[in-house]
Amino acid sequence: TNLTTRPRVPADARDIMGPIGGPAGRGLTVPPLGEGMRKGLPDDRKHKHRPPMWDSNLHGEPGGRFKPKAASRSAAGAVHEPVDPDAAWACEDALKKMRNAVAKRREQHRREIDVVAAAFVAHAGGPAHPGKCDRAQFRAAWASLGVKDLSDEEVAAVFSRVGVDSNGFMPCDVFTRALAMGAGRAAGMEAIKKGPFIDAKDADFLGKVTYPQCRRGVNTPTEWLASAKEITRRSASEPAASLALDFVNGLPGASTGNALKVTPCGKIVYYVAALGVVYDRTTHRQRFFAGHDDDVRSIAQHPDGYTFATGQDGAKPSALVWSCRREARDPVDMPCAQLARVADAEGYMRSFVALAFDATGDVLVAMGSDNRHTATLWAWRNKRDQAPLASVPTIQGVVPAVWGVAVNPRAHVSAKHRPRDGSPDPSKTGEFITFGDKHVKVWRKDKTSGIWGGKLASFSDTKAFGINSAVYLPVKGEDREPRVLAGTSDGRLAIFDLRANKLVKLIRAHEDLGWAPSMRKPGLANTKGIRALLLLEEDNMLVTGGADGRVITWALTDDGDDVIGKVDEIVLQSPMGPGAPPPMIRSLAVAVEPEPDVEEPASEMSAGTKSGTDVTAKVGAAEEGNGKKARTGPVKFYVGTDQCDLWEVTATSVRILIAGSGSALNDVAWNPTVPHVCATIGEDGWVKLWNAEKRAQFAVRDLSAGVSSTKSSGGGKSLHFSPDGKLLAAGLGDGRVVVMDARSLARLAEAQAGGGGLLNPAAGVDHKPGGRVAAVKFSPDSTLLACAGADRGVRVFANVDGRFAPTATCAGHSTTVVALDWTEDSRILRSVCANHEMLHWSAPSGKPFKGDVRDFNWHTHNSPVGFPVMGVWEEGKAGPRHINSVDRSSARGHMVAGDDAGIVRLLHYPCVARGAGSARFRGHSSHVSAVRFSADDAWVASTGSVDNSLLVWRVRGMKGTRDVNGPIA
Repeated sequence: TNLTTRPRVPADARDIMGPIGGPAGRGLTVPPLGEGMRKGLPDDRKHKHRPPMWDSNLHGEPGGRFKPKAASRSAAGAVHEPVDPDAAWACEDALKKMRNAVAKRREQHRREIDVVAAAFVAHAGGPAHPGKCDRAQFRAAWASLGVKDLSDEEVAAVFSRVGVDSNGFMPCDVFTRALAMGAGRAAGMEAIKKGPFIDAKDADFLGKVTYPQCRRGVNTPTEWLASAKEITRRSASEPAASLALDFVNGLPGASTGNALKVTPCGKIVYYVAALGVVYDRTTHRQRFFAGHDDDVRSIAQHPDGYTFATGQDGAKPSALVWSCRREARDPVDMPCAQLARVADAEGYMRSFVALAFDATGDVLVAMGSDNRHTATLWAWRNKRDQAPLASVPTIQGVVPAVWGVAVNPRAHVSAKHRPRDGSPDPSKTGEFITFGDKHVKVWRKDKTSGIWGGKLASFSDTKAFGINSAVYLPVKGEDREPRVLAGTSDGRLAIFDLRANKLVKLIRAHEDLGWAPSMRKPGLANTKGIRALLLLEEDNMLVTGGADGRVITWALTDDGDDVIGKVDEIVLQSPMGPGAPPPMIRSLAVAVEPEPDVEEPASEMSAGTKSGTDVTAKVGAAEEGNGKKARTGPVKFYVGTDQCDLWEVTATSVRILIAGSGSALNDVAWNPTVPHVCATIGEDGWVKLWNAEKRAQFAVRDLSAGVSSTKSSGGGKSLHFSPDGKLLAAGLGDGRVVVMDARSLARLAEAQAGGGGLLNPAAGVDHKPGGRVAAVKFSPDSTLLACAGADRGVRVFANVDGRFAPTATCAGHSTTVVALDWTEDSRILRSVCANHEMLHWSAPSGKPFKGDVRDFNWHTHNSPVGFPVMGVWEEGKAGPRHINSVDRSSARGHMVAGDDAGIVRLLHYPCVARGAGSARFRGHSSHVSAVRFSADDAWVASTGSVDNSLLVWRVRGMKGTRDVNGPIA
């Protein structure tokens, strides 16, 4: 045979291939995409649904999946995602076999498409259906090319993908073009639509959907038309299911004032994130006030003991007054009722950083965080007039310069301020003090002009110091001016005489530990000195809590104007081990009377333990000669620490009632085999296990990542349990991945997965930029572990008898990879970067997967973009609100999403409608870093990277979930 002779194609072969045939004797070619293709195919706009490269004038009206069918509905009323994963893989496998067979038969000067055309000429077509083939003819044609093992499922999948006419015959030229182009180019020939579906009518579409948040667009599933309208209607509606906040883990660890209060009936009240929390230690349950929409910064207790005010950040900061009273007939989880709201109408105060009621409870003093640190006085019961009674600029300084406010409890009943009828007058609040960075300032209202005037207290001959907390001493006597006792930033107690307006006494109390804001770092959290100071007027005692981890009870003189000395001292020790620094006390509350013993289900740990480490307290003896040895002081204390833990402390025992996180929480994951157990990882590098049923933390592990000075290194970033529930993988900011035992958190393996790492591992200094591992994900069979992050690569490790060996590195993203998902069969890995570009990889080879992925069955859906989640994006005031995390329920009927505004949304899945209906739940103050369903869909966990809190929600009204008192449906 002359190899230079170009084989000819029979005339009937040119006929069967239709318009794509070249000149006679020149062989078949596929014209390039673009103008040539448009010239080769007539305009077919009159037919709404047609396969790519289909000419209805030539091939007839398309049938099969391109002809809409009636939607089917499940027994529960939920329309499921129209995906047939077996058919999807069958099509890909068949096309792979065909391309391999044609490549083997390629001859010189003869293209592969000529080989396919000749095979169809020999075995396909006929007088009744020229240029088309049925399934038997298709199988015979490929058998002649050496592909004899095509199954019925594979042939059916190819016919469905390429398209058939109303009689089930597939045009040979359409198939040949699709085979020559490949899946990607063929998909590019489909119809294109912009944006999610507006309504059910708009969903009558097959092709590619583009929307701004997805870089490359997405394709409708193969059998989409069968249920498109029903799914879109369901997606647009609000779910009947809901989330009920069950428990909040954490306390405010960076508050400027004392955040703990106790009601007369013994309930502990505090704030965290955007919530007011009422905690019942006897039942280990919480109730919530959820009226805020931003970070809560302060709290004040009304004289009645049951009414509270909480102040928040915002463009127009506000303070909300609410009550925690509950009648016996009310449900135990009844939300707290809002009574009033006062707000900065002009919006320049930034935040209300401190609040205080006067002795009548009718006036609320709020301290703003504007440049002038303005104090406003509100008659909060007056719902008609929301203007403040007075607005008093207190001090000009770098924010925050004022850390607290205290109202004189006796000033309003003095003769010069008492109204004629003897009733309290909100406009006659006579005196309050503001304190903070190196100042105490006394404010009094002139009885004639009604103008407030302030006077700075003198520090005498002492160098000025910061004041963290202050109370009015119970000075006895009609004509005696009040005194103020202040807790300083260096751990001392200071007494100011307000008549002389100067410092009169300093008492060494607590050690100088912690840190405080400065002019160079004004935003630094203040943890130094005496953070909490409580006056027990009936007992004539004082209790202080400091950054050195000590709780000290002090005795006052009989006149209440001075401190005699210590009565008791309790030293707290860190639950993280003897080498760890003591917990810094940020908040303090006292329960004076002992409560009856109750069975407390607060923790799986033994009392006074955390992660197996004893939590102990040392009791110091009272100072000699203080004359107060008869009393031992309060029986019980509640302590809030800088690690956001709530402690119960007595003279003989210590226990952690509520555990929290002292740093930003970046990820959460549920154990798939123990559905009520979840794990969190924070910026401090600690991995913690939580029991949702018992509302407790029961194990912790320090991965020694540390809090970094930059966001790209240090700290913990991501978590994932293996599907068999045995392993837990954590991605860290220095590029490491640590695999632990899922129950004990013992380290099993460790690898460098990120592109960063320590510049000097021996010295442990600094990190290379871009090394953090932002996403980790086990394959469904637990044999592979994928890790990705700021180095823009995806690394795959193989689990070989507990040892993880690198098998592939996938490169192609332009920025940090933020999400990973596997298919159910562990064959394909999907990665999504911060630019919302989706790439797909074959496993375990790590090669780019260029096939069609529209019908694949994904084990999880944590990608913020994709066809089934394109409706989750909603418009905010400044454009689309950023979605940080999404997750699909195990039943695949719902999804949750967390955004930058602190909102957790529950939506139907698939979510394909524009402005999809959702149930919205607020608890976080901002930036929900992660949100996840439990394996049994009974729980949802969400974490905050600003409020440092873990919120656990119960799922209600969803099939397959468990009610509070019922079994799994």
